[in-house]
Amino acid sequence: MATFDLSLTLPADRRFEPMLRDLAAHGAKHAGHSEADADAFGRKVEQAARESFAGSSSTATIPVTVRCADGPVEVTIGSCSVSTTR
Repeated sequence: MATFDLSLTLPADRRFEPMLRDLAAHGAKHAGHSEADADAFGRKVEQAARESFAGSSSTATIPVTVRCADGPVEVTIGSCSVSTTR
């Protein structure tokens, strides 16, 4: 099982949604999920990012964490959290 913990802060800008999707999918693949499951997880994260960014002002920044430690991959965007099913 892969262990990782990445923390960053992003502007509340919709242009970052695809990047977060790809980052989440890559993390899920790295943790051993199939390509299809990783891509589905990435799409869930992209939707969470869309919702988080929509509720923020254009000058706001949002904390993002991508982590996996002996269990599911978890992505937290502001107060919204999405996890894989492992």
